[in-house]
Amino acid sequence: MGTDYTFWVFPPLKRVFLRGEQMHKVGVFLDCEYGQVAFYDVTNRSLIYNFSSLTFCGAVRPIFSLCIPSG
Repeated sequence: MGTDYTFWVFPPLKRVFLRGEQMHKVGVFLDCEYGQVAFYDVTNRSLIYNFSSLTFCGAVRPIFSLCIPSG
């Protein structure tokens, strides 16, 4: 898929651009006690994006999509 990546994160909805080596594995770190969810490039151990100051109520269900359909 190349080495240029666009991620959509929310809340609030915003676009995050990354440029670098091709990404093969994404790790997710969830810390309910401190209200954090962090996404990492596992291969080079770099942070992709971090959500902080979150409040969790009930089950946490991640949603991943490889693309956003147009139209």
